[in-house]
Amino acid sequence: MKRRVPTAIFVDDDATVLAALARIFEVLPLKCHFFQNPREALDAIETLRPDVVVSDHRMPGLTGVEFLEAVAKRHPRCHRILLSGHTDLETALDAVNRGGVSRIVSKPWDNRALMGLVFQAAEAAALERFARERLDGEGLLSTVRTLAAAIEAKDPYTRGHSELVGRYAAAIARDLGLSEREVEAARLGGLLHDCGKVGVPDEILLKPGRLSEEEYAIMKRHPEVGMRIVAPLEALPEEAADAVLHHHEHYDGSGYPHGLAGESIHLVARIVHVADAYEAMTAARIYRAPRTVHYVREEFERWAGRQFDPQVVQSATRLLEAGVFDAIRAEARVQPQQGCRERREELAASLAS
Repeated sequence: MKRRVPTAIFVDDDATVLAALARIFEVLPLKCHFFQNPREALDAIETLRPDVVVSDHRMPGLTGVEFLEAVAKRHPRCHRILLSGHTDLETALDAVNRGGVSRIVSKPWDNRALMGLVFQAAEAAALERFARERLDGEGLLSTVRTLAAAIEAKDPYTRGHSELVGRYAAAIARDLGLSEREVEAARLGGLLHDCGKVGVPDEILLKPGRLSEEEYAIMKRHPEVGMRIVAPLEALPEEAADAVLHHHEHYDGSGYPHGLAGESIHLVARIVHVADAYEAMTAARIYRAPRTVHYVREEFERWAGRQFDPQVVQSATRLLEAGVFDAIRAEARVQPQQGCRERREELAASLAS
């Protein structure tokens, strides 16, 4: 399937502001359109069908809130962001209640933060659209999230890990120019990558110290257990299931369970592997603080070509430095799901049968 590049519309009556926005967004895989006149932008909505719309607030003839309210009526599924130099409480409430904005960004903005925010919004809208059009979205995603939450119910310190790995993986896949199907497969593969850990005993999974050789051998079975869990999901893309099985394979062939190397590992699995490593390094743990950007960059450079695919590392580093990953973590809304522990016990029982 041909890749659809996400589309963004920027509206500001100041041409210098639009020129600045054009410069900072030219490095991202977005199709950007710029308008000084909000009414002209409205006329273009039906044709462009944008994934995200970013608008200034103070404009002659039509305020940003009024413009985004009109956008919401014509194209409700796009994400909307308001730029404002002076945002009082009334304006903020109007922006949320009338314009349905997801974020209000103060001027002057931070380039890196704005890039990450807009890219994440565009990607989220694009993935939502693809899920609606190509997958049995509600049933599949509900099952996927239940499976991901089942393992996280075992360890409160990894709450939200799978959700973030899925989002990071999707961002990398999109940056690499993969098809919409593969971007969605990366997200689902990231969500599900550790589901096989439901079959790992708690005393091993939650052990604070180093695992023994026997314990590590049990832990290393979780990709194959995970594959058994996801195999019945007919709507799950093959690439996502492959990522569950092969997300611990190393680029040099030193990983598990099959010792695959290089191109023998599906690209989606290589992407999920890097996304998993990034989330593990940057997440707060009970025994350490999150790793710094400098540390992560050095680790990626150190292990590129050995543990990680160099091309995927380059993409992840690019998104890290552009602020995309920071925006993803900030925007993630990972809520505890009811019944996760019960679902985990049910899955573990089925594995033992």
